[in-house]
Amino acid sequence: MTRCLFLLVLSVAFASFAQTTPVLIPVFYNGPGQFGSEWFTAVNISNFTTQTVQGHGLRFIDRACPIPEGCETGDIAPNAFGSVAGPATVSGFLLHIPAAQASRFELDARFGERTRNRYGVELPIARENDFRQAPGVVLPFVALRGFADGLRTTLRIYSPDAIAGQRVTVEIGTWGTRNTLASSVVTLALSDPPGTAAPLRPAYAQLDLQQAFPAIFAGSVTVRVIPLPSQDGATPRIWAFATAVRNDNNEVAVFSPR
Repeated sequence: MTRCLFLLVLSVAFASFAQTTPVLIPVFYNGPGQFGSEWFTAVNISNFTTQTVQGHGLRFIDRACPIPEGCETGDIAPNAFGSVAGPATVSGFLLHIPAAQASRFELDARFGERTRNRYGVELPIARENDFRQAPGVVLPFVALRGFADGLRTTLRIYSPDAIAGQRVTVEIGTWGTRNTLASSVVTLALSDPPGTAAPLRPAYAQLDLQQAFPAIFAGSVTVRVIPLPSQDGATPRIWAFATAVRNDNNEVAVFSPR
């Protein structure tokens, strides 16, 4: 009886030790874009936890190894630091880090257009507490119009859960009011199989706001992303952010939840 109790306590302890929490890096892309743009993303990592963080298909360059150019690896050992090497994914990726030591896993993510942003602009990172159900995610101020050559404004929506058929309503409102000018229902697509416990890629949807809402000519708008209950009544956990890029020079601005 004592032995069984000991094994039960030990198994619970190991289960607690193994618990992870997802962190979303929402874009990882290096390559060409519209209007002659050339984009880059840099994600730098320091693992000060006591556990190895599995990559689930990611590749890392470990700068703590003795080779000057770093060692490529599929996971991040304790006290390792370096950068993400791939693979490229416009929908970003999820890192599953030790929940009890989440503050000891440090990240910096930057992206930009090579001719405009030599060091990049800050790419927002979403930790588990940033994913929301009701009332959803609000981007209070998003640029939509305002330059002679126009903008291309992209809304990106994520869920950390590998659940098929997750849907949201995207509402476009007048900045500074609660008025809704237009709305659209969007379904998030899965990259990993439904039910994957630790998916590499989040469920994802992308919306070009100028194309999706051509009748709205406001210079700036408020964007609300509201998760919709599924057929079984479960409400998705979501997060979103937007980018606005000038067509004439590919300068980029980032709009994230506040």
